Amino acid sequence: MQRLTRADRTAGTYETSQEVVDTHGVVLRNYDGEDAHELSVEFRDAAGTTVFDRTFALEPLDTVTAQPNVEPDTYRVSAKCDGGQTASTECLIGSQAGEAALVEVGNGVVSLTDGLF
Repeated sequence: MQRLTRADRTAGTYETSQEVVDTHGVVLRNYDGEDAHELSVEFRDAAGTTVFDRTFALEPLDTVTAQPNVEPDTYRVSAKCDGGQTASTECLIGSQAGEAALVEVGNGVVSLTDGLF
């Protein structure tokens, strides 16, 4: 798999790579062809405790993947775009392929999906 490192364009320190699709993580896509965006992503556990909170900078047509240091589980995942748009849903973040949160921004809309498939 092709390695895609974006650690210099995110807040915080953690490993990022395309391989995260096969483990637990978050994938962010910017479908805007001309505008860069900042996306803030937060994971909350069943007790409501924030266990992951990062802001990602995405260039036009960019894809960023991150592997947060969380236990495999179902989390309430929330995303907020720099334009104020928000999305939230329950996501299984685990060690199997596709067990990740997919956050997409484009055409003034933020969407959040449980899983990649």
